[in-house]
Amino acid sequence: MNLVKSLMMLVCFSSFSAWAAMDAQSHLTEARAGYAARDQFDAAKGGYYSVVNSIEHAQEVIKDSAADAKMKIEANLIAGRGIYWIGVHSSDKQIKLDKFKGAMDFANAAKALDNTIADSYYYYGLALGRWAETNGIVDSLGRKQELMDSMTATQARKDINGEPGGKIDGYGPARVSGRIYYKLPFFAGGSREKALQLLGVAYKQAPQNFLNGIYLAETLADGGSDAEKAQACEILKGITAKKPVDGIADRAPENKEDIAEAVRLFSSICK
Repeated sequence: MNLVKSLMMLVCFSSFSAWAAMDAQSHLTEARAGYAARDQFDAAKGGYYSVVNSIEHAQEVIKDSAADAKMKIEANLIAGRGIYWIGVHSSDKQIKLDKFKGAMDFANAAKALDNTIADSYYYYGLALGRWAETNGIVDSLGRKQELMDSMTATQARKDINGEPGGKIDGYGPARVSGRIYYKLPFFAGGSREKALQLLGVAYKQAPQNFLNGIYLAETLADGGSDAEKAQACEILKGITAKKPVDGIADRAPENKEDIAEAVRLFSSICK
């Protein structure tokens, strides 16, 4: 065996030994850090390598008998959100469906550990909504009530940090519910009025989640009056002037994408 191969084997063995020596808390710390850097992409490393690493560390926590329930719940939530990120950023329909299903599975695993925590219901519903959108809204109508129920269950509980579930992800339950009403066809319960009401609540309470403003603006501009279109343009213009640091801190990667989407929508709607 030549020197190069020997050194490579030594490095791999050392990395494996270091990994194996980590306790659950160390794995959880790495999982958090990897998810925080989820937008790091390198094709040579297999794509979103940081979030993949995060998921792997989270899975180590999940299977560690020494980890307590709270640690395992957080690990399931991190893994689910990581897989969700990969699904959102895939261009392949089947991969997206598989990843969103995986995200739902992790959320359900968190529910099984403690069904009183709002986060599990919210992130389950978030993934289900994306799954339905990818699968086709009409083809997924059979799961509409399940999605609505997930948001209701979120609001009826407190999150993992003891805060009201309705505040998760910048008033995410109101935003998701509003988006559902916007996306659903009229015959299946879709309602522009309900969408505007719920999205208005989310935007008023958490404008720093730029997605709240984007969804509200899109709904206002779609079939709205001149005044509503002007309001939509004002909202979008405000977001385009923001920087990622102006949004919710732990949504930094999403903030960057949301600003870009606001720029695109402003160009399309506000000519």
